[in-house]
Amino acid sequence: MKKILISLAVASLLTTSLFADAETDALRAQLKAMTERLDAMETKTSETEEKTDSLLQEVADSKVADSFGNYSGESYAGMSPGASKVYTNKNKLSVGGYGKVDYTNYRNQGTTTKDGVTKTKDKADAYRAVLYFGYRFTDNIILNSEIEFEHGGSAENGETEVEMLALDFLVNKSLNFRVGTYVLPIGLVAVNHEPTLFNTVARPTTEVDIIPSTWFENGAMVYGDIVEGLRYQTGIVAGFDATKGSDLRKMRSKGSKSAADDAGYFARIDYSPIEGLNIAGSYYYGNAGQNASTTVGGTGANEAVSLNDVDVNLWEVHATAKLAGFEANVMYATHKIGSAEEVARFHNNKATDEAFGYYANLNYTYGDWVPFAQYEVTNKYDKGVNADSTTFSYEDTKQTTIGLNWKPHPQVVLKADYVFADKGEEGKTVDDDRFELGMGFVF
Repeated sequence: MKKILISLAVASLLTTSLFADAETDALRAQLKAMTERLDAMETKTSETEEKTDSLLQEVADSKVADSFGNYSGESYAGMSPGASKVYTNKNKLSVGGYGKVDYTNYRNQGTTTKDGVTKTKDKADAYRAVLYFGYRFTDNIILNSEIEFEHGGSAENGETEVEMLALDFLVNKSLNFRVGTYVLPIGLVAVNHEPTLFNTVARPTTEVDIIPSTWFENGAMVYGDIVEGLRYQTGIVAGFDATKGSDLRKMRSKGSKSAADDAGYFARIDYSPIEGLNIAGSYYYGNAGQNASTTVGGTGANEAVSLNDVDVNLWEVHATAKLAGFEANVMYATHKIGSAEEVARFHNNKATDEAFGYYANLNYTYGDWVPFAQYEVTNKYDKGVNADSTTFSYEDTKQTTIGLNWKPHPQVVLKADYVFADKGEEGKTVDDDRFELGMGFVF
């Protein structure tokens, strides 16, 4: 009997131990499964938090973008893309701008002398810092403004200018009005002058000396679509002021207490027959004497000089074609200053009578990289007049530019180019090669 009880006890102990081991294994399996589920839940929670943070940031960015206006790269109402945001922004206030900093190394190193100090010509320049402010009073009344700081904005070398302060009154696609200070819609780069919109570090000389950009003035204009693909812009502005200088660029008043006895009139037509092609031309005419006169020492007694007959004729044509990553831009521009001999006598300095310029630019976009080549010919004094009324002519200035742009973002550009230049002077040309670096942005 005892043996039987002992056997039963041992069997019971063995059975209990076996069941205990089985329960322990089951509990361990359950615990492992729960741990794995908790880990998975933590992972999902972490991913959810990351997605939530990302969505919150996107919402915040969207609110900022809505406040400042999204940059689309598209031009509206004859404005450059950066200034076009106010026309489509959800909010009433739009803020934008652009900037560029340049470095120029002159390979044929000359010297300049100022205040008795002689130095080489190389320069690094905070060329432009520009802010756009736009405000939409209603869907049909829009304010656009542009404040520019040039050359660091310093008192010695820089400038601070209000290049645009204009109200647009939108009626329909065919007829709209603009009044105030605005950039005249003449030229290619002269209008689309944000640094991401042209390849070279410096603007083409044609659109500096022949078309005196940036060319802005006080006046009024109308613009709109004639038919689909055919647009017009025309207006009146305060005329050039020949008392300010003896070439066209120096005659700009730039909206600052502009003399307005004489006015200027302009018109521009853009034709886009197919996608990727735009052909445009513009014309300007106006008197520039502003009823000014003076007396100068002549061969005998002092002689009266009147600028009343001075006028300016300027016209240009240009075209842009885009296809499969390639882009080609071509332009020709010319101007004539009437009664230039009176301007020369007034300033006792040589004056421009006739000037011209043209260029062709070809570039190719390959990802973030844009290699390009440009050829340009200009002559600021194709025909000139001296103060003694004798005439002269400069040789043409010829420039070939090879370069590369890197755009890590559509609104940011780094530039490098080399300019092979023969600068025209009276009876000769001089080497003026240069290596240029630049950075630019728009927002």
